[in-house]
Amino acid sequence: MQTRRTILRLIAISAFSIAALGSVATAQMDKYVAGRDYLELAVNAKVEPNSEKSGEVVEFFSYGCPHCNSFEPIVQKWEKTMPADVNFIRSPVSFGRQAWALLSYAKHIASKLGVEEKMHHEMFKAVHEAKLQIQDLDSIKSVFTSAGVAPEDFDAAAKSIQVKADFQKSEKNAINYKISGVPAIVVNGKYLVSSSNVKSYEEIFKVVDFLLSKDNVDLKPKA
Repeated sequence: MQTRRTILRLIAISAFSIAALGSVATAQMDKYVAGRDYLELAVNAKVEPNSEKSGEVVEFFSYGCPHCNSFEPIVQKWEKTMPADVNFIRSPVSFGRQAWALLSYAKHIASKLGVEEKMHHEMFKAVHEAKLQIQDLDSIKSVFTSAGVAPEDFDAAAKSIQVKADFQKSEKNAINYKISGVPAIVVNGKYLVSSSNVKSYEEIFKVVDFLLSKDNVDLKPKA
């Protein structure tokens, strides 16, 4: 009788152990993995390595990209509660397109003038709602002046050495990280997450937060 009870107890313990191992295996399978949910880059270098913050998230985008326009509300939602220890950077791309190069200049001009947050929304709105035709810098200038930027301030910023240098840097970043489509996110200079790796735009930042945590970045949101 005692032997029978012992056998039954061992069977129960074995069944529990198998179930536990199955749960662990399932949990491991649910984790985001390289090659499927994100790509590991050979570069392994941040855009701003001297930042005091330990994490870096770079969004590659273009105001001319309809997918980026659709992705923007999700970016804004994440940005409101993003980890305090993360340096978030918007890096425009042109992919050799003249119109997109002008739109890239728009971002850098806005940064130079200290109106990046305001003009970021205005540029998406102008291109995708007002159907702005991008032909030259005057096309961009009309959006800025309508938003309250003085024409002479726009002209000065557009001609500045800093804006030209920032444009060249963002182009170089896209090449270094082998960005072939947008929107795309690079985390800590070594992980690439794009819509081709995930099921939805919403999932992109779940992978981003996972990668930040993987690199021991504190995910405590900013105040």
